[in-house]
Amino acid sequence: MERAFTFFFIGIALTAVFLMILRPVLWALRNWKEFLQASMQALGIAAAMGAGIAFVLLALFVVSLVGLSIYENYKAKQCQSVYERVAKARNAPDDYFGNKLRSDASAEQTHCDELAARLSQRETATGQTNLILSILSPK
Repeated sequence: MERAFTFFFIGIALTAVFLMILRPVLWALRNWKEFLQASMQALGIAAAMGAGIAFVLLALFVVSLVGLSIYENYKAKQCQSVYERVAKARNAPDDYFGNKLRSDASAEQTHCDELAARLSQRETATGQTNLILSILSPK
């Protein structure tokens, strides 16, 4: 008996859902011009929002790329004279400040070595890309 009531209530719920879906569908069929106009407006708004979001993401990407390039150029210029700071740190006295200067100079030297390796690897990749593009380009 309980099972019959369950099926009855499920049937009522499915009928209600069907009628809730059917009403807007019938309205759209009766007023298809208004529906089409409203759909086009909604599509236009969605496209404008999508284009705006894409533009903001592109601008953020370009700004971060430019910022990273400026930072790498700054660090590369700083790394050109790191050997002087390392030599000065090696000649520093053997106390707290001298040890601190040596550890900082060593860390800076390591950072500069990593930066040089990364820039060298990027230059190799750019050279390979240019080679591939020169092979594929029509003559």
